[in-house]
Amino acid sequence: MLAWGDANRPRAGMDDKDDEISIPLAEERATIAKRAVTTGTVRVTKTSQSRERLFEEPLRIEEVDVDRIPIDEWVDGPMPTRQEGDTTIVPVIEEVAFVQKRFRLVAEVRITRRVRFETFSQAVELRGTDVAVERHSPNKQEGEE
Repeated sequence: MLAWGDANRPRAGMDDKDDEISIPLAEERATIAKRAVTTGTVRVTKTSQSRERLFEEPLRIEEVDVDRIPIDEWVDGPMPTRQEGDTTIVPVIEEVAFVQKRFRLVAEVRITRRVRFETFSQAVELRGTDVAVERHSPNKQEGEE
């Protein structure tokens, strides 16, 4: 009996002890080949058509006018946005640090003027020169009067 992988074993007849005979088997191989064969042709034609169609649809258009109106007035605080008809009014507020100079009366200094009279006495040494002038007439004699 021969097994499939027995081809590599030593051949029978070379060894007397073995009664089996080994026969190498032939292997068949198949090859497949392809080739293109034209059996027909096709022509494709593409055409485009255009047509004009008029669409009419009403559109809503809103236009907005923006005006900045200078006011330049002092207010007490932030003001809310308000609506007057179709106009929305957005106040633009600026916070300004304000230093105010005011006068505070701390005290009074009172100055009162009085007039008084006083007698002033002081002894003062005064120096002076007295001149006594005596006239003598030449017609008079001594002892006559």
